[in-house]
Amino acid sequence: MFYLISLYSNKEKLLKRAKKSIGFANKITRFFKVSLIPNEHIPQLIDKIYQVTKILRSNRKIQFSSICGALLFWFGDIFCLYFALLSFNYTPHISIVIFTYCVSKIMATISFIPGGLGVIEASMSLLLIGFGVPAPTALAAVLIFRLISFWLPIPLGLVSFLNLQRNYTKMKIKNIS
Repeated sequence: MFYLISLYSNKEKLLKRAKKSIGFANKITRFFKVSLIPNEHIPQLIDKIYQVTKILRSNRKIQFSSICGALLFWFGDIFCLYFALLSFNYTPHISIVIFTYCVSKIMATISFIPGGLGVIEASMSLLLIGFGVPAPTALAAVLIFRLISFWLPIPLGLVSFLNLQRNYTKMKIKNIS
């Protein structure tokens, strides 16, 4: 986090790191015959980051909406875990669920594994078992939680993305005509 803040404060260094990172990602994706982002588009992307940050800093309403959205997301996840445990006839104390969720999210962030795959499942299961939840119940509830909170949105997001892409293409064609 502190590294990202220091990069943000030095635009040239951020641009240099972005070019390196995207160049590395492009090398990997060339194996699949796909190119992510051309190098000439990177400065434009960095400029957009600064524009969005400026808008966010200057507009309290957007800041408030962002914070409320994040809290809503976290509370939704916490209650999803809580109800997953309830579905297996185990009524946990809400503080145990909140603690388990927060520690697991921290572990996932520290691990740098995308989506916390495996890290969240393992840490949540172990923490819940440590708090006295029967092992089969803890594991089943965590897997149901991850299915709903992580895996289910992926196909829904893909459908939404494809629909937006189709609508964007239609709008572009309509504007050309």
